[in-house]
Amino acid sequence: MESTELSLWNKIYLWWKYEMKYYPSRIKDGVSNLIKWFPIIWRDRDYDSHYLLEIMKFKINQMSKLQESLNLHSDSKRNVEIMNTILRLLDKVQEEHYRHEYYDYLETRYKFIHVDGTEYHTVEEEIIRDDSEEYIKKYPLTFNQVTSHKIYKETDDRRLIPMIMCEIRHEKAKKLMLKLINKNIEKWWT
Repeated sequence: MESTELSLWNKIYLWWKYEMKYYPSRIKDGVSNLIKWFPIIWRDRDYDSHYLLEIMKFKINQMSKLQESLNLHSDSKRNVEIMNTILRLLDKVQEEHYRHEYYDYLETRYKFIHVDGTEYHTVEEEIIRDDSEEYIKKYPLTFNQVTSHKIYKETDDRRLIPMIMCEIRHEKAKKLMLKLINKNIEKWWT
């Protein structure tokens, strides 16, 4: 049986012919990526999920732009739509939009009152406008989930209902975002 071992000269020749021609573009792409990612990595910190979401947003945004510009296969448009939905959800989760949504229906004023004989102050809250019932009516399915929430079971304070609803909606956005990524990530090739 003959040996199929290539000589050193043949290995070098094949490497030069089939691999070396890609090196200039690989170097160009690598340097381009370093420049493109530099601001994101520069601002990255290890202590907060905000920065992880920022990296994810940047990467998905770059992939979405590439898919949209190349449009190489029949699912490209749908992939771009899904990526853009994920980007919107990433923004909402990162900015905690759903956690603060209730405060659009509530207006309060705070007063700092000096405690006599001390250097301390207490805070007094005055509710100017409370449209929490409107918020509750806007999301009836979420309201139905509130009754099974552990915080709701521990208290009878009706003012907590919109806050619990905010938390449920925030968690739902996170789960949907991760579910969309999990279901579609392997389709995002060009």
